[in-house]
Amino acid sequence: MLSSSAHSTVDARPEIASSWMRSQLSGLDCATTLKLDRIDVAPDGCLRRAATPVLERVCREFDGAPLVFVLADHDARILDIRHASPGVRDAVDWIGIEPGIRLAE
Repeated sequence: MLSSSAHSTVDARPEIASSWMRSQLSGLDCATTLKLDRIDVAPDGCLRRAATPVLERVCREFDGAPLVFVLADHDARILDIRHASPGVRDAVDWIGIEPGIRLAE
């Protein structure tokens, strides 16, 4: 079991539990508000331009599925996000994941 708050626990795969443990050892406190560091990203960068046709194709192939496709650079900075269903888009928006956010461990 992995403690997600003072009042609940969730089952986690060993990889996730290990990642969470490393995060806690690095000072992450699950009781604090998540503060995501955001910078502007170029809408026409090389990686994004190259990946756009692929992202568009997989979104069509998985239309309606509860999936999100995230394109990130070598620093884990999100360049693009594509959603296959509106419910996933709402969840991603709710947690503040957007282009320019760095999602490093």
